[in-house]
Amino acid sequence: MYNPRVMKGQSSWLDETGVKIYTVSTTNTPVVQSKYSQRLIKVKSEREIDWLNTPSFVIFHDGASCDYLVLVWWHNVVV
Repeated sequence: MYNPRVMKGQSSWLDETGVKIYTVSTTNTPVVQSKYSQRLIKVKSEREIDWLNTPSFVIFHDGASCDYLVLVWWHNVVV
């Protein structure tokens, strides 16, 4: 059965390019952020995005049956 989860974040939780980091855990225990670092680097490298100048955030989620990473960014396109 689903139980509500608490999203955690602090103003100092940023990666090297300024992507804001949030965490969620199904057990409400602290998430070990380092286990997601290499995957975040890989996912970001696969996009041609200027991460230093792009508003973005990532969620490191320790799920009940698997762990996952969600990366979100905003990109305004003028047409």
